[in-house]
Formats: sequence, C-alpha cells, structure tokens
Amino acid sequence: MLCTALCLWIVDYKNYQIFTEPFIYFGSNAIVAYVGSEIVSALVNVIPWNETESVANALSNGILSLFSDASYQMIGPEHPDYTVAQLASHIYAVLWLLPFYFILRYMYLKKIFIKV
Repeated sequence: MLCTALCLWIVDYKNYQIFTEPFIYFGSNAIVAYVGSEIVSALVNVIPWNETESVANALSNGILSLFSDASYQMIGPEHPDYTVAQLASHIYAVLWLLPFYFILRYMYLKKIFIKV
C-alpha cells in the first residue's frame, strides 16, 4: 500500500512521468502482449532445438551457461549456483519482454490499438 502511495505521489503530484512510458505501451495494447506472449511461449516450448530440448530450454540453459557450468535440471535450492540461476532467469524474462516492448511501442506510436 505504501509503494502504491509513493508511486501515486511521484507520478501524479510531482508529475515525474519519464519512467512510465513502457507501462503505457504495454497497457495500451495489453491483449496483444498477452496473446502474443502465449503464442510465442507455446511455440518455443514445442519447437525442438535438438534431440533432447526445446528452444525455450536451449535459450534458458544458454543464458545460464554464461554464468555457470550447471544446467537448470541440476540446480535446486541447495545448489551453490542457485542465486546465479535466479539471475539467469531474470535475464531470460527481460529478454522475453524486449521484443514485445518494441512491437507495442511501434503500435502505440502508429496509433494501432487492438480492442475487444
């Protein structure tokens, strides 16, 4: 509740809105972002990368391999690389958002809004 009040004070009362731009892009075409991410997620989990893993597993293990020699299947809460795996997971999430950010930004600037 306190964080919401702080954000309200910063954005509405102090009129500091420079960091709100990405939220406007995602909020103006939220359905496109949701449906697009669901479709892409389904595809990258089904499309095989090699005989043993999908594209999603190859991407996540590839990001993790930048920081550790272990794979996600080997890492549990007691593993020494657990925090590194969490960092790699956050990097994967940010990389997942970037294409949608640019698509939604383009749609917003061209005034393309999908409504249901």
